[in-house]
Amino acid sequence: MTLARSHPRISIAAAAAALVLAGLALLATTGSSASRGALLGALERPAEPAAMPAPAPARATLHDGRAIIRVGVYTATLQLTPNFASARNRVSVALSLGGRPLSGAAVTVTFGMPAMGMSDAYASSLPAHGGSTYATTEPVLGMPGVWVLHVHVVPGHAAPVDVAARDLLIH
Repeated sequence: MTLARSHPRISIAAAAAALVLAGLALLATTGSSASRGALLGALERPAEPAAMPAPAPARATLHDGRAIIRVGVYTATLQLTPNFASARNRVSVALSLGGRPLSGAAVTVTFGMPAMGMSDAYASSLPAHGGSTYATTEPVLGMPGVWVLHVHVVPGHAAPVDVAARDLLIH
């Protein structure tokens, strides 16, 4: 005895499913190739990165887990603690202008991961914490790899400056 004879409802459902699949296959092969091509082209096009001002030429040194970046008369000491992708990190930037502490500035930091096409994945303001140090605790970035930290500084009485640093976040 066959399954179709013992369970006629299963046989009808199987036939209906086969008919639907055949109809979908027919639609897929006879649909407009121009519209499919346009859709696939749009999906394959890389995302356009957000326009960001190019950081000024800088000299950077590393000292005790801190990046010391000098751009013209500005010095920014950048520290990311504990520097893990799986933890909340404290970002701090100590600023000086012409060798003197720089207070009263508006400071923002933008995190980007160029390898993943994320030029500005996350941005936040760094409030002042004791004179010329600006800091905040960031949410978990969650992805190990090379991140670019772009720091934008707008002092109250001097020209704005942009600095960038690459950082390798592990686990």
